[in-house]
Amino acid sequence: MNDIIVRFVDVPVDLKGIVKEDSNGDYNIYINARHSSSVQLETYFHEEAHARLGHLHSDKSIEEIELEAQKEAGAMMGDSTTRLPRG
Repeated sequence: MNDIIVRFVDVPVDLKGIVKEDSNGDYNIYINARHSSSVQLETYFHEEAHARLGHLHSDKSIEEIELEAQKEAGAMMGDSTTRLPRG
């Protein structure tokens, strides 16, 4: 996995976050700036899990992908005291 770049964006409140791979092969995680820091942290782990598990290039169903990401994110959150960087 290449670099992960975190960006806080002002988007509609129903969107928590997304991850996209850029032309350099880095993962850009976009997190809703309107959400609380705890929701932002959960979103970060969920989107990072998508990148770590190769979901951006997967043929699995959306349901399977989301279940895997949720499980991985939960494991990462349980093992971490991570705080999101603020620009």
